[in-house]
Amino acid sequence: MEKLRIFYCHGMGGGMDSRIPSVLAQHYAGRRFRRGGEGCVLEVVWRMYDFDPSVASVQMREWEEEFKPDMVIGESMGANHAISMQCGVGVPHLYVSPAVNAPRFFGRYAWTCWIPGVSLALGWTFRPKRPNRQKLRFRPWVLKKYKVLHKRALDNAGKDYSFAFFGTNDHYLKWGVVDIKAWENGFGPYATYPGSHFMEQEFLDSMLIPKINEVLGLEEI
Repeated sequence: MEKLRIFYCHGMGGGMDSRIPSVLAQHYAGRRFRRGGEGCVLEVVWRMYDFDPSVASVQMREWEEEFKPDMVIGESMGANHAISMQCGVGVPHLYVSPAVNAPRFFGRYAWTCWIPGVSLALGWTFRPKRPNRQKLRFRPWVLKKYKVLHKRALDNAGKDYSFAFFGTNDHYLKWGVVDIKAWENGFGPYATYPGSHFMEQEFLDSMLIPKINEVLGLEEI
């Protein structure tokens, strides 16, 4: 029986206990599908990547080789890494609350972290709430590297099938970190749901999971 794999790029400060990939992994575990007349199963995999985008890019390339995913899903900041993953012709990409402007902002305002106390304040504000999560290092020399990630994402826009989901109550919309119009103009189609940046369970069930099944051509047995 064929095994399909989804590689999930978690958001900033995420890790191996991130909610959405954990929910997806649990949902698909033990389920059987038919695809093109053949039986298959679906596995959701994810790894905690480094906050330094240059290190993370190397990790992503290694994981592309290891898992050879049939689909990539990127969440929030992780969407930028997901866009940058070219896993072969025809590998579709889905996105949850893609923060495509975040790397540009990080690169532009990296200099402010030379100001005493700014790095500490950012680290406290965005500190992971649980252990075994991505360590956030708001250092100017790290944040400057996000300019490269932003350019890579722009260069890869539209190379593969992509579809995004945005919450209309996403608090990052007002800051421009999440920008629906920028997504529509540069990256592809999307749908909205009446929820937050973090896509509540009801919308995972009613929108994301059905979209995964549709794009991969899965019919549950």
